[in-house]
Amino acid sequence: MSDPWELLTQHARSLLRLMVGVVVGAHLVYWFYAPYNGDEGMYLYVSRLALEGKLLYRDTPFHQFPLLPYFYGAVLEPLGGGLYLGRLLSVVLSVSAFLLLLPVARVVAGEGGAVCYALLFGLNFWALSNMVRVKHYALTTLFLSLGVYVLLAYNGRKSVKIVGALLAFGLAASSRISTLPVLVLAYVYLLRRERENRRAVWMTHAMVACSLVLIFSYAFLVPFSSFFSWTVGVNLSSYKRRGPYRYFTRQLQVFRGLVIFRIPSMAILLLLSLRRVLGQWQLGIRSAWASPSPTIFLAAVSLTLFVVHFFVGQIAEDYHVNYLPLVAILAARAFHDLAREARQRHRVSGFSRLSLVLALLTVVAGVRYGFLKKDAFQIPSTLSPFYAEAAVMARRTSPQGAEVLTFDTIVPYLAHREVTHGLEYSHWTYRPGVSDAEARGRHLLNAAGARSLILSHRAQAVQEYFLGRLLRESDPDGAVVAAVREYYVKDRGYYYLAASGR
Repeated sequence: MSDPWELLTQHARSLLRLMVGVVVGAHLVYWFYAPYNGDEGMYLYVSRLALEGKLLYRDTPFHQFPLLPYFYGAVLEPLGGGLYLGRLLSVVLSVSAFLLLLPVARVVAGEGGAVCYALLFGLNFWALSNMVRVKHYALTTLFLSLGVYVLLAYNGRKSVKIVGALLAFGLAASSRISTLPVLVLAYVYLLRRERENRRAVWMTHAMVACSLVLIFSYAFLVPFSSFFSWTVGVNLSSYKRRGPYRYFTRQLQVFRGLVIFRIPSMAILLLLSLRRVLGQWQLGIRSAWASPSPTIFLAAVSLTLFVVHFFVGQIAEDYHVNYLPLVAILAARAFHDLAREARQRHRVSGFSRLSLVLALLTVVAGVRYGFLKKDAFQIPSTLSPFYAEAAVMARRTSPQGAEVLTFDTIVPYLAHREVTHGLEYSHWTYRPGVSDAEARGRHLLNAAGARSLILSHRAQAVQEYFLGRLLRESDPDGAVVAAVREYYVKDRGYYYLAASGR
C-alpha cells in the first residue's frame, strides 16, 4: 500500500494548486449563499457611523475593540458600501490568511505538511462559511496569520521580523481583544530566541510597548467606563446572565460540537501526538523554554486562545474559528510525525488505513457542516430580500430625519437611513424597563422612548417584529396601536409613516 505522506510530498505542487482553487471557489459560493447573520448588519452600520465621525463606545455602542469598523468602513464606504461588497472584503481577507499560512506549514511540517494543512482547513467548509461573513473573523485571522508568517516563515531582516510580527499581533488584538495573549507569547518567543542579540531584545521590548499603546489608544478618546463596559464587560456578561454552572455546561457542549463534529480529523491527529508529548513532558517543557520551536509557539497560541475563548468568550462554536488554521498546521505536523514513525516501524499499511479514515472524516464533516446545515449554506440566497426591503424603505422614507425602529440594522443600512439611537446593536441595546437617564447614559432605548417616537410621528418606519414586542411590553392604553392604525401603512415587514402623518 502506498505511503500517503510520500504521495502528498510527490504531488504537492498539483495538490496545492487544486486546494487553492477549492478554497477560493468555496469562499465565492459562501459569498452569496452563507445565510445572513444579524451581526453583519450591526458591523456594517457601525462602520458607517465610525466613518461619519461618531466615536465608538461614546456615541454608539460597540462590543469589540475598534479596528474593524474603521477598516471595513474605510474600504467600503468610498465604494458605496453594501452587504455583498462587505462580504467580498471578508473573502479577500480570509483567502489571504489561508495563503499566508502555507509557508508556515512548510516550515513546521515540510512540503507534505503544507498540503495536509491545506486539506484539513481548506475542506473545513463550516469554518470558511463563517470567515466570509462581515464579522471580526476574517480581519482578526488575517492579522494573526500575518504575524505568524512574519515570525516563523519570513527569512529577511530581523528588524522586519520583530516589528512586523508584533505589529500584526497588535492589530489582531485591536480587532478582537481575546487575541492579546498571542502578543505576549510572541514577546516571550522572541526574547528566548534572540536572548544573545541585545539589539533584537531591545527592539522586542520597544515594539511590544508600541503595540500595547496601539491596542489601548482608543480608550483615551472616550470615557474609560464606557470603553471598558462595552469591550470587556459585555464579553463577561454570560457569567452573570447564565450563572457559572449553566455557562460551563454550555461551553462543554460547544467544545464537544467543535472537536467531535466540526474538526474531527484535526482532533484525532492532535490526540495521537499527545502520547509522545506526555511521555517526556518534563524534558519537553525545559527544552521548549530554552529554545522554543515554531511548533511549540503554534501549540502555545492555539491552547491559549482555546482557554481564553472557553472561559471568557460568548457561547458558540464559531467563536473559535480564528485560530483553527493554526490547529490545522499542528495537525499536519502530527501527521508528519506519524508518517515517520510508521516508516521506522514498518507500519505503512496501518498508517495508510488511518489516512483513509481521516480523509473520509475530513470530507464528510466538511460537507455535512458546510453545505447540509442551514446555518452555513442556504439556497436561495438569504441576502437579496434585504435589498428588496431596503429599496422599499428608501422609497417610503426621506433621507433627513428618517428614524427607523428596528432590530434589523441591515435594511436601514442598505437604504441609507438612520436607526434610532439605542438600536444600533439590535435587541442587545433595547431595554424597555430602564429609566430615561440610564438609557441616555448607556446608549440604550427604552419602551418610553420608542412609544414617544411613534406617537409623535418621528419614527418614519417601524419593524413589525419590533412593534410586536413593544405592544406586548408597553402599550396599556392602546395609544401605540391607535397611532399605527391611523398614520402608518404596512409594506414588506415594516410600518411606514404615511405622507399625511408627517
